[in-house]
Amino acid sequence: MKGVRIGGRQKGTKNKATIAREQEAAAAMLEGARKNPPVVGKLALERQVVLAEAMTARYQRVTAEQAAELRAQGNLRAVAQEGDAKLYKEWFEIWHMCAKELTKYQAPPIKAVDAPAPPPDPDRLAKENTRRFALRVFEGGRSVTEEAVNDAA
Repeated sequence: MKGVRIGGRQKGTKNKATIAREQEAAAAMLEGARKNPPVVGKLALERQVVLAEAMTARYQRVTAEQAAELRAQGNLRAVAQEGDAKLYKEWFEIWHMCAKELTKYQAPPIKAVDAPAPPPDPDRLAKENTRRFALRVFEGGRSVTEEAVNDAA
């Protein structure tokens, strides 16, 4: 019979070589992810805060005593006694923005809350909820008086 297939792989089924290649690619991707984990927003912000803080400190003006102490410690990078006000301001604003953004991940926002109403006074509540009413009952066109009710009972 012409056109009838018996045995073999179904149409669209991958062969051994394709399956092996896909497994190797998946293993390589997994290994790469282990070596270089993706940068998460919070971690990136934490790194930026540290960098911005260091750069802010670098351009901050120091006193003569602080500069002498830094030289004695061997920290020659941060001994610019006069500092650089423009760069300091730029880096401080970057640090402030990063710290503000990072705060969202470190603490829940504080929301305004209405003060609870004081509990009601029980005596006042009893007076407000007590209603007095009179019941008028007519029998045969006559008003029933209190004495007639007591007599009937």
